[in-house]
Amino acid sequence: MRTIRSLAAGGVLLLLASPAAVAQPAKETGATRPKLGLVLSGGGARGAAHVGVLKVLEEIHVPVDIIAGASMGSIVGGLYATGMSPQEMEDALATMDWEGSFEDKVPRVERPFRRKFDEASFLTKLTFGIEKGHFAFPTGLVQGQKLNFILRQLTLPSALVDDFDKLNIPYRAIATDVASGERIVLTKGNIADAMRASMAFPGLFAPVEMDGRLLVDGGVTENFPVETARKAGAQALIAVNIGTPPATKAQLNSLLKILNQVTSAATSRNVGESKAAIGPQDVFIEPDLGDVTFIAFNRVRDAVACGEKAARLQIEQLRKFSVPEAEYKAWRERTRRKPVPHPLVASIELVNPSPVPDVRIRALMETKPGPLDLKVLEADLSRINSLGEFDLVDYRIIRKDGKDVLQIVIQDRAWGRTSARFGINLQSDFQGNSGFELVADVTRTSINKLGGEWRIIGGVGQAALLTGEIFQPVKAGSPFFVAPRVGWITQSNQTPVEGAEGSGLVTYREKQWQVGLDAGVGDGKFVELRVGLKAGHLWADPTDISTSYLSSESVSRGAVSMRLTADSRDNVPFPRHGFALLSIMDWQTPALGADESTRRLSAMGLAAFSAGKYTLQVTALAGSPVGTDLKYYDYFQLGGFRRLSGYGLNTLAGPYMGFGSLTLLREVGKLPSLIGGGVYLGGSLEAGNAWAQGADASLSNLKTAGSLFLGAETPLGPVYIAYGLGERGHRALYFQVGVAF
Repeated sequence: MRTIRSLAAGGVLLLLASPAAVAQPAKETGATRPKLGLVLSGGGARGAAHVGVLKVLEEIHVPVDIIAGASMGSIVGGLYATGMSPQEMEDALATMDWEGSFEDKVPRVERPFRRKFDEASFLTKLTFGIEKGHFAFPTGLVQGQKLNFILRQLTLPSALVDDFDKLNIPYRAIATDVASGERIVLTKGNIADAMRASMAFPGLFAPVEMDGRLLVDGGVTENFPVETARKAGAQALIAVNIGTPPATKAQLNSLLKILNQVTSAATSRNVGESKAAIGPQDVFIEPDLGDVTFIAFNRVRDAVACGEKAARLQIEQLRKFSVPEAEYKAWRERTRRKPVPHPLVASIELVNPSPVPDVRIRALMETKPGPLDLKVLEADLSRINSLGEFDLVDYRIIRKDGKDVLQIVIQDRAWGRTSARFGINLQSDFQGNSGFELVADVTRTSINKLGGEWRIIGGVGQAALLTGEIFQPVKAGSPFFVAPRVGWITQSNQTPVEGAEGSGLVTYREKQWQVGLDAGVGDGKFVELRVGLKAGHLWADPTDISTSYLSSESVSRGAVSMRLTADSRDNVPFPRHGFALLSIMDWQTPALGADESTRRLSAMGLAAFSAGKYTLQVTALAGSPVGTDLKYYDYFQLGGFRRLSGYGLNTLAGPYMGFGSLTLLREVGKLPSLIGGGVYLGGSLEAGNAWAQGADASLSNLKTAGSLFLGAETPLGPVYIAYGLGERGHRALYFQVGVAF
């Protein structure tokens, strides 16, 4: 299934309508030849047909004096206006990573360690800003981080041209002022900005700010810019309309298709008016694209062929605009882009309206003055964007004192520095064992110039909690930090007790508060080590007050703790590559106020390896006291989906625990990216146990289990439907939302 990155790509490009260009008579143009305007409409992936028309025009020696386009038309027209040949355009559009270009997120493996924590703990896509006490939302689902870079790269030879009449071919792009609803004809500025504004499909793409206006897709106001071309000076037109036929009820099976249908209905009037303005001196071309849809970016070459076929059907009419070979050769020599070296950067400027200090941003950059290396620059922009502090990180080449200057342009986050993220964890084995938690995280970043941040986490459900932490680097960009924290949690647990009635499990309610101070060091991306002091109090009370199997406990806590975390996974619920490690040592000691002296060590490791659509995951868990005893409230727990599947949720517990599993996944499909990700079929083989005595722990008494499951990435996080089978008839059907392991 095609992802909505391609869908978003199509939806956005679908309304592409382009600007008209003001033309000056070509030097070699005779007095009898009219100024010829090329009008290119919007139409998503279908707009690649414009390239096919251009191939025919070049074949029969038709020079173009003016170009007007919107959306996809503005892209094709803009590239032609900057001197790109039709074949170069076809190759660029056909090989472009459309799905990737409509995705703002930095790959998880490249994100800072703190931002990896956001996803690992809160796997839903429900993230909002908080501004002045109210929820705030982004201005578009796609900000255009990668798309902007692609457009700037394609138009780099014309980066310093700020008057579209001075391009190789005069050019106009159509956009819409989102505030006033006015049609805006773009005639000046940076051509990549103009193309990006012209294709900013409302709601999907964030508006582009130019000259104090917020601009969106030009197709809203003039999807087929015939009038713009005439006002720009065109005396005759070759007008190419790439519309999308209305979808049937059966075809309206996705959000983007419905948005497209509604938008097409809204733009049909302005397209109709433009068609009515076509005169006898003009040539109107409307390619038959058959089943090539506005989102079919994998069929760019098919669309080009359709455009070429449509132009050939009217080749005799088009020949009236042909010129002699020598005249055309001179025109093409003048308008075709010449090989030019990349700009020689004299200096680098940072345009940064955000509170994030310049020194923190510059520390992430490897680009230096000298010949511009676009690959290095792209990696720099990605690293800066990975901070999660900005809506957009862009660049421009400007000229100052006769020298090229590289500007890194930060577009600050519209909702400021405070954001909220929500998580859902739901587990049920349909045998009375279930759990539900709704958790929210509120984080404020850049609370000071050193890059500090605070985070508050609250939750309700099986576990109710409220915790807070301040993360403070000792200086900007330093790997060393301190982190004071405070927290409260109350939750229901169960533990097996020998001789207990029924299932042998006793349920108890645990309450605990604690304060702590950590000091740590990390590489900022993959590894973090913390050592801390903490103090608090714990209450544990059996929920059945008549039980005699467990005693109520009220103990003071005071401990030295050490926590090592490493994470290089490319994805949390369904990692295909990378590893994760979490190891915790907790030493409760009377020297810090604890009633008892205990040492508790736990470790978890996971590694993922992939080949094609298959992924093998290897997981191991272990826990043990170190030279001391543990009370029931400090036991380790097993049981549930992929933690000895088939056994009840957390029905195995003890002071000693060991577990390992092998899981094989196969990607069987994809959900549209706006609502999810991969769909996987998987199976696991598992072995483990929890023991009351260390001497009991051995391979001979491991319990074995396995599962078969179907999992998918959704807006609420990973969703699983699974069947688990354990020893001695232990089996369960699972439904789970949230982290499975």
